[in-house]
Amino acid sequence: MDKGFWRQIQDALFPRTCLLCRGRLDGDEMVSRLLCNDCLGDFECNPKACHRCAEPMTQTEPVSGTLLCGRCQKKPPAFHQILAPYLYCYPVSELIQRFKSQDHMLLNRLLSDLLSDYLMGQLDAEMIKRPDILLPVPTHWRTRLQRGFNPAACLADAVGRQLAIPVNMSVLRKPVMTHSQHDLNRAQRLKNLDQSFALRDGTEVQGREIAVVDDVVTTGSTADVIASLLRDNGAASVQVWAIARTPNQRR
Repeated sequence: MDKGFWRQIQDALFPRTCLLCRGRLDGDEMVSRLLCNDCLGDFECNPKACHRCAEPMTQTEPVSGTLLCGRCQKKPPAFHQILAPYLYCYPVSELIQRFKSQDHMLLNRLLSDLLSDYLMGQLDAEMIKRPDILLPVPTHWRTRLQRGFNPAACLADAVGRQLAIPVNMSVLRKPVMTHSQHDLNRAQRLKNLDQSFALRDGTEVQGREIAVVDDVVTTGSTADVIASLLRDNGAASVQVWAIARTPNQRR
């Protein structure tokens, strides 16, 4: 008997429901057999964004010919580009929060598929360079112990397998436990992150095209600090890949 028949039997005995609306999933109307098309349609994409930091652009904001925001024009960040297909608002924010607190294996499959599909399109269209290696943003060992896993590492592993790009889980580390970044302005964030990241072996990044993987980019401060560290140790270029970008964080 073919797989389609067994899938029909499975669906009849164990109906699948959308992770967000809990409506029944039918046929191929889903992402990774976990999300219905109606809920996927509620995702807010990030099409008009700064080509460097991926922050959404306002209608009135002055931009350069290559669609760079004022901040990136005045002081270019260390990373070459941030790629974040969605804005960090509901329902994407709900899925990411649940991913980091519960059901992380199931939601990792969904979120990594969404990110991989977007990146595959960018790579196929030659909009971005294929990196030599993926590096997840590290967490301090206490944070990892409390949560039980590193969300960025889970995403990097899944995306690396889907795009056939090697992943190095150990070259980046976070030896310093930092305070929460949520209520800090940009200057405070940069000070909070100062010397909080390190490399185990700088030779691993010399001359290499690197993509740093994270779940959410808030202000880009973490990405900038890590990219500076990598480029200071000889990295050829640094991209940042994330599921979502938090809008309106220019403080």
